[in-house]
Amino acid sequence: MLISGTSVFDDDWYPEFCYFASRHEDAFKNFKRHPVYNRVVEYMSPEVGQACFELILKSRMKFSEDEWLFFLRNDSVGNPFIAEYNSQGSMIISSPTTLCYVKVLVDILTALIFITTRPATSSQATVSTAATR
Repeated sequence: MLISGTSVFDDDWYPEFCYFASRHEDAFKNFKRHPVYNRVVEYMSPEVGQACFELILKSRMKFSEDEWLFFLRNDSVGNPFIAEYNSQGSMIISSPTTLCYVKVLVDILTALIFITTRPATSSQATVSTAATR
């Protein structure tokens, strides 16, 4: 059974625009500002970007300057809307979407650290012992 109408990708506009932008340099230069693309991907507001930046800085993850430069490479393609963000004496110029991606990375890394550093429960120990037999 095919379910339709479940995603913004279901209409033809988004895939058609992505195909068009991939084939036309002028469209590709500014694809992150196109309304069709903004509807699906680049829809975060500067306020959301600010909240993400603050949460990133408050997290246990401390990224190096090189790591931040790597993340910001995302903003070098497609001419996204960017803004200046300030928090805790730090400043960055980025798209809100890139900051949301970094925030998701922080969430994943935090969860992995929690999983790998917590002590095993008795049921986990039993499963692990049984798996080694």
